[in-house]
Amino acid sequence: MVLLWCAGAGMDSLVQRTLHALAWLVLPGSGGAQAATIAGGSNHTLEIRNGALYAWGWNNCGQLGDATKTTRSTPVLVSLPAGITPVDVAAGAAHSLVMGSDGTLYASGCMMGTTSSVTLTALGLAPGVTPVDVVSGMEHGLVIGSDGNLHAWGFNATGWLGDGTTTGRSTPVRVGLPEDVSPTAIAAGANFSMAMRHGRCGP
Repeated sequence: MVLLWCAGAGMDSLVQRTLHALAWLVLPGSGGAQAATIAGGSNHTLEIRNGALYAWGWNNCGQLGDATKTTRSTPVLVSLPAGITPVDVAAGAAHSLVMGSDGTLYASGCMMGTTSSVTLTALGLAPGVTPVDVVSGMEHGLVIGSDGNLHAWGFNATGWLGDGTTTGRSTPVRVGLPEDVSPTAIAAGANFSMAMRHGRCGP
């Protein structure tokens, strides 16, 4: 049985009954399974359970990655390429990001006002670079790569990608950090990004 501690007024009928107080939520069909990782977007949720990926909530941009644009009120199994299992997940306003066991970053849904895919599609980093950590803001994503660098993409109206511009990026670009500085943890908000190095946040 998978239990989630939930509150809010999302469209999902699973959580509408917990409008103003935290409450345990039993996911239908979870049986004796254990949830390993969970991520929440604006109106959708991703869950890794027993090595499989599940999603539910709004799906107007295909953000659930289940090959439809059908909104789901209960979790549905989301397919990755054969033999690949999800390692980590992140969710934004209307997109989903999944780190696969093959070292590939996958994405579905809308970012920068376009629909990438209604199925999980590979999102390329630099050649030979695989994702180590992934987070998502409302309309942008951040990845720590195996090269020790920070990579970012998405909307960038006020410079929240940290690449020295206000240009939106449809694919990940390397974010310049001081020489010999590698991020150890990352976080993203609606319109800002944070990276930690050597146990502290910022420069």
